[in-house]
Formats: sequence, C-alpha cells, structure tokens
Amino acid sequence: MCTLSLPNLIHTQMQSFLNFLEKRLKAPLPGPAAQKIMAPVPERDKHPEVSIPIDAFRNAVLILFSQSHNSRLEILYTLRSHRLLHHKGQISFPGGRRETNETPVETALRETYEEVGIEPERISVLGSLSPLYVPPSNNVIDPVTGYIDKIPRLKIQETEVSEAFTISLEELYSGASKQRESWLLRGKKYAVPYWNVHSTPLWGATAMITSEIMELYKEYLQKQ
Repeated sequence: MCTLSLPNLIHTQMQSFLNFLEKRLKAPLPGPAAQKIMAPVPERDKHPEVSIPIDAFRNAVLILFSQSHNSRLEILYTLRSHRLLHHKGQISFPGGRRETNETPVETALRETYEEVGIEPERISVLGSLSPLYVPPSNNVIDPVTGYIDKIPRLKIQETEVSEAFTISLEELYSGASKQRESWLLRGKKYAVPYWNVHSTPLWGATAMITSEIMELYKEYLQKQ
C-alpha cells in the first residue's frame, strides 16, 4: 500500500477525497450496515444472518477510481460476459478467484490486468473495504480500492467481460438513479434496490460494495 501522490490532479476536491479515503480505510468501516442498504430483501421471510463458512471461496475485486475528461471522480465497472457460468451479464468490478498464497491486492491487480489490460504498476492502491459474503455462490469478496489518473485504452478479455465503463460518484450519490423493484430470485420474491445507470441494473454484490463507498463519500462530504 502506498501513500497517495496525485501530481497530475488539478481538481483539489478530488485529491482531498482520495486522501481522505486512503486514511479512512485504515479505521473501522461501516461494513454490513452500509452493504445492506443495497441488499436484496425477501418480501415474505426475514433475511437470515449468515456466518461465513470455512469452505467459502475467496475472491478479490478492484474498485478503480479515475478522473474523467471534466475532472469528475469515476469508478470503473465491467459487464460480465454471457459466456460465464455464474453471474453472467451482470455489472461487476474487475476481479476474480484468489490463487494460492495471493493477497487480495495481488488478486485484484492481476485480475484487472487480465480482464481489461490495465498494468498493476499504473494503479495506486488506497486500501480495502469490508469483505462481503455472497451465499448463493459461497464466495467471500475482498474489495480493494485504487486510483489511476486516467483510464487507458482498455484491452478487454472478451471471454470474461463484454463491456467496461465508468460511472461518476456524483451520479451514484445523487440518488436520482436509485430504484427498487420486486424480482423473482431463486424461486422467491425479493425487493431489489439498484442503480439505473446502465442498460443493465447495478444491483446485488456489486451494488452492496458500491453502497459502502457511498457511505464513506457521505462521511467525506459532511466533513467539508
């Protein structure tokens, strides 16, 4: 993990938030309380509290911040290929299964390079968010955050990713794109919150991780 240095940024508020985030990630995080804001909830049954099984698969993803052409702070998302066995066609972050002896940071950077072609040395790592357990796939996701001053021309691995795009923090935070619908998931009706920021809804584990980012962004704004 490195101390953030952003000599190319001219937007001082952006630099201020990223420096805030790097320090804030070393303190206790909002965790499940923030994640649950965007969690699908069964309409009839209570959502059970689930402990993480010892045999859960370990994964890591990268929440990569960058600067847009008009100096807005954005997050990079991917759309998972329809060729994949799990979560096909859903919005995600670059990432995947941890290999033996890999740290979450190493996994997140490796998978980002494999999926969209961004070299690890170009990314400044800020820290990690709260782990998220996903019961249907028995996966624990470790979200790593990082920054790159500008998204380069991407080299998309089409067997895993069908599209890569960015969404600004402002759009996510405004709430204008937040919606909630009743969906049938695994044979049960769920109230599903999501962001309507793409032709595909931003929901599920990716939305829950994004929700913690938004809670930290809210903290930052309240301190200004």
